[in-house]
Amino acid sequence: MANHGPTTRIAPGARPAATFSTAPTILGSYAHLIGRLAANRPHYLNPRMIADASDFNERADHLRNLMIAVGDYVRVSLKDIGDSSGVELDVKYVEGAFHDLTGDVTGALRNAADRMMETEAA
Repeated sequence: MANHGPTTRIAPGARPAATFSTAPTILGSYAHLIGRLAANRPHYLNPRMIADASDFNERADHLRNLMIAVGDYVRVSLKDIGDSSGVELDVKYVEGAFHDLTGDVTGALRNAADRMMETEAA
């Protein structure tokens, strides 16, 4: 049997206690996320029709709401694990990344809708 050196064991109770019970918080947040996702159904696009500017804008709204819901859950989840461990997490970059990604995705769709309307007007 190989000996890989001494193993440090943490004495029971030596770890900082959680600041609150995490089960209701994270499970409630998860249930809230699922409810938000279920309520945010995408607009159906008939494959026999050509999508128009309003379809692009509706899809942008759908994706924006979806990404906000997921971002909210991620923020709560990171706060929950940080609070439960006593480790402070810097989530501002994660929140910024979600904000930027939401803008990029919805912006691409809205720009395409604007181009479609300009082409129709010309």
